[in-house]
Amino acid sequence: MRISVKRLRYTMEFFAVNYDIRFADSLEVVTDLQDILGDIHDSDVVLDILTDYRNNSQSDVLVGVETLISRTRKSRDSDYVKFRTKWEHLSAIDFKQKLLEIIAT
Repeated sequence: MRISVKRLRYTMEFFAVNYDIRFADSLEVVTDLQDILGDIHDSDVVLDILTDYRNNSQSDVLVGVETLISRTRKSRDSDYVKFRTKWEHLSAIDFKQKLLEIIAT
């Protein structure tokens, strides 16, 4: 989904000069979605790295690693809730249909 939103954003940016302010508003929404999904992805990557390190290490820094894992999970969970809230709002206002209508005009 992150990659699809990224492609949509860049396509919209390319064609933005052909549309009015409504399109710019929609582009802002898509950009926000991409940012949130990027943050979630970044957290997932960090969690994978930290979890692998924890599982393969017998170091005395594991307490610090556990703290980082916990903080990263909380951040990811918060970003996911933010994404779900935004996604549900966009679905409720039929964002996709509105965007298609803007493009069709």
